[in-house]
Amino acid sequence: MDATNIHIKEGRPCINGSLLHVENIVVKKVIGKGANGIVFYGIDEILNREVAVKVWVQNKKDKRNKLSQGLREARKISALKHPNIVTAYSAQIHDDVMLTLTTEYLNGIILRDYLRRNQDLNSRIRIWGKIAGAMIYAHSHGLYHGDLHSRNVMIMSEEPIIIDFGTSFFSKSQSHKHSKRRESILLTKLVIEMFPEWDHALLNVGRILDYPEMALNQCVKWVFLFEHYGYFLRHLEEYSDAEDNYSLRNEMGNIGMAIARCPTIERQNVLSMLQQHNLPKWFIEEFLYNCIDTAKLELMDDPFRSVSRNVDAAKDAKQLFEEFDALAEQVMLRHLSLYKTNPVEYLGNVVR
Repeated sequence: MDATNIHIKEGRPCINGSLLHVENIVVKKVIGKGANGIVFYGIDEILNREVAVKVWVQNKKDKRNKLSQGLREARKISALKHPNIVTAYSAQIHDDVMLTLTTEYLNGIILRDYLRRNQDLNSRIRIWGKIAGAMIYAHSHGLYHGDLHSRNVMIMSEEPIIIDFGTSFFSKSQSHKHSKRRESILLTKLVIEMFPEWDHALLNVGRILDYPEMALNQCVKWVFLFEHYGYFLRHLEEYSDAEDNYSLRNEMGNIGMAIARCPTIERQNVLSMLQQHNLPKWFIEEFLYNCIDTAKLELMDDPFRSVSRNVDAAKDAKQLFEEFDALAEQVMLRHLSLYKTNPVEYLGNVVR
């Protein structure tokens, strides 16, 4: 950053000789510097609360107008009202050249550091659920974050708060194909970072990278799948008789449902993963029938849908898998069709 003269004078930020008056705010210290500007810590004297004040500062190496850039970012943040997205309070323009944005002050730790300190799986699943909910909300309002990673999520009392929408963009913009792919890639990378113990070789994201809502949909379903596979393994350790173990069979049903609704999963790898546990032949076949049933349901439009299962004793696991694999490809094509018709409506079915 080119701003070499940054200090605080009488509770006001002074940047390259420009003394800024931020209404009602007494600035105390600098808490962050970046390519786009400076963040100060301050106190709102009227409301008696801690705040953060961001100032966009022109950088000679960056030809973008920082006032215009700041206004775009501030307006996007202020339009989002969600408990897991940083809250904007007010903004001011100073001498037609600088913008200050006052937001809530987040005195927590970044998600990356939290993950290094906290290995509890249930905590990570819960935090991911909150992040996903916030991103579903943002995407449904036509806004992509643009730079979602574990350094742009703050953890406050076990609650994630998404920050830094400086590179965010609107979904209807036709000039952001590369950025949409980046949004999809970052979503998948965040899931992988949050759950490093899970088998990421099962994920095949190549066909959805240009569709951020679809990537978000699939990320939610991946976590559901891996979560219930973990439950399945715990029940498998506790019981030896699979036929009498309702919990084990129930989790197998959940896994089958998740796979049928998640066409970006490497299905053959999942089957191989299950077969390594030396499960009874009938158990694997029941699992595949569950997958087939759910895939058929996914291909129906009737909200009161149901399918009848035609059990064929002549079919073995290989034939059942081939039937499911063909249905799952149809599910993938249906996902793509629904997405291209209405991405927001598609995203509304993310937890269906």
